[in-house]
Amino acid sequence: MTLGLVLGLAVCGGPGPERGEQAEEEQVTQQRPIADVQEAHSDSLMSIPGVVGTGLGKCDDDLCIVVFVAKKTPELSDRIPSELEGYRVDIRESGRFEARDPGMD
Repeated sequence: MTLGLVLGLAVCGGPGPERGEQAEEEQVTQQRPIADVQEAHSDSLMSIPGVVGTGLGKCDDDLCIVVFVAKKTPELSDRIPSELEGYRVDIRESGRFEARDPGMD
């Protein structure tokens, strides 16, 4: 699977510099929707031993990418990036997920 990259686009602030004036440049960043970023990176995150799932969540009232781990360890925290394409990544210890029989509710 190919990992996505953040693309930056520089836009000039006018038709060009006038005599004695400097052109102003404005940096505009095109950011993919967070769900697309989570989906694009899910396979590589899931390949890290101890990662049991990925999803979207809230971190300090902002959307973030959540990486669920069986047990949070310093070594595992070092392997998981703190952000992906400008979005915060939050590591949450969840234990192992087990499928349940839907008829057992």
